[in-house]
Parts: sequence; structure tokens; C-alpha cells
Amino acid sequence: MAIQTSAGASIAIASGLPATNDEAGFEALSFDTIGEVESIGEYGIVYNEVNYTALNNRRVRKFKGSYNPGNSDISLAIDKDDAGQTAAKAALNSDAEYSFQITFQDGSIDYYTGRVMSFTTNISGVDNMTMGNMQIGVNSEFVEVAAPTP
Repeated sequence: MAIQTSAGASIAIASGLPATNDEAGFEALSFDTIGEVESIGEYGIVYNEVNYTALNNRRVRKFKGSYNPGNSDISLAIDKDDAGQTAAKAALNSDAEYSFQITFQDGSIDYYTGRVMSFTTNISGVDNMTMGNMQIGVNSEFVEVAAPTP
């Protein structure tokens, strides 16, 4: 069985892009883990639906149009001493594209590139953590690396 929980998952950021959009290219980068992440959120390719209807049969046919690699909405507790959060805030104030690494519980990895589009702070009640929300606009194909074999 290859299912797993999200426990132990992490996301990291590296300034710059890989020399090649493959495992070796991403592994050559130096990543800072973004600390105190509560949720990495949903990400992945979504195709736009293209509909076509011929006059002679009135049946709508569906095709795949352009696709969007999506956004990742990350929820985290603000830690001003965390190197990964500091790097993400620096990325917010830059037009540059950055590299990201999501590591799963089993050691498998998803790599991609994108831009930090937002990094907001949420101060709510006395019994709540000071939270942040960061959105990454994904710009590349995902590079999936299998978990190491035991």
C-alpha cells in the first residue's frame, strides 16, 4: 500500500532556478525548510475545459485546453527567526522565480519553481497562534522523485 498521512511533510525554498528541470538540477540547489508549516495545501495541474458542439447533433464534446500548474496556499505559524520564512518573505519582495521542494512522509519529493505571490499575517484571538498565509504561484512542471528504497 502506498498511501500515507501528511505527518512529517515539509516544504523548502531555494533562491534561483535549477540548471536542468530534473532531479539532478534541483538537488544541486541549497534549500531552506520553511518552519512551522501547518498546511501545504492543494497544488497540481488543472486543464481548462474546451467545449465544442456540432450543429448536426447538438452533443457537447469536451477537450483539454490550456493548463494552469496552480497555486500552493501554505498556512504557518509566524516565526521571525526561521530561515525558511525569512527566505520566503525575501522572495515576496522580488520578481524572481524560486525553487521549491515538498518532502513527503515516505521521503518522496515534489520539486517545482514559482513565485511567492503573498505572505500575510493573521493576528486573531488570545488563544490562537499568530499565523501566516503564503501563496506560491507555480510556474513549472512538477518533478516527482520516488521515495528511497529501504
